[in-house]
Amino acid sequence: MSRRVGAPPRYAYQDETVHPVLARPQPRLGRVWTALSPALVGATAAVTLLGSVAIVPSFAANSLAIPVNATTVADGTDPEATIANLAGQRRQALVDADRAIETQREAALLTAHHKGLLTQTSLIRAENTRLRNLSTFLWPTEGDVSSGFGYRIHPILKIRKLHNGADIGGACNNPIYAAQSGIVVKTGTGYSGGSGNNVRIDHGTIEGRNIQTAYLHMTRFVVKVGQRVDKGDLVGYVGSTGLSTACHLHLSLYKDGVGSDPLEYVKK
Repeated sequence: MSRRVGAPPRYAYQDETVHPVLARPQPRLGRVWTALSPALVGATAAVTLLGSVAIVPSFAANSLAIPVNATTVADGTDPEATIANLAGQRRQALVDADRAIETQREAALLTAHHKGLLTQTSLIRAENTRLRNLSTFLWPTEGDVSSGFGYRIHPILKIRKLHNGADIGGACNNPIYAAQSGIVVKTGTGYSGGSGNNVRIDHGTIEGRNIQTAYLHMTRFVVKVGQRVDKGDLVGYVGSTGLSTACHLHLSLYKDGVGSDPLEYVKK
């Protein structure tokens, strides 16, 4: 149906007749329509030029112009296909992002595992070195064995008694060194049950047994309980304190707390 620009449109009612109210002259309506017609015609032309579909945002009250940033779909493009394509791209991007995150997580785990292996390797090497060092004991002082481990007639008590160690003869005040690394666990002074000034060192576990060494009859010692000593560190000086006939070092060795022959480990 064509109509003349500048005249108000005719409105069809249910029976295609003009509504009775609209049939009466509407001077004010005519003036409004006359003012709006040019803008409507321009808008219609703009829609026709832009294409088959236009998403037009809300207009200001005094303007019917179409904004330059209005979203449009070009002729010949299926909107549903475009949306589906964009959705597919988004899904693929999410999948790629998840893969990247998983790759980074796996790389971090591998790095941590590698560091752990390096640490374990370092600890194993250190333990092997310690065990090699523990397998060899240092001769603790200058001199030779004057009396070995085992039963004998005690030189002072004159009775058969277990000699729980080995005597190494030497000059008074000769230095005495730790036969092996460990922790000082006991010291004694004075007569001390016949041991005189003495020191005991715990060397930890060696070949599955706890090993300790004791140094008796010293003139004096220079370590204290709880102190860490390394093999070869100065412990004290040869003396004749306690139940002794002359300056010498009585060296004892304990396996799991039981007295044993120190010469099984300590060799000159």
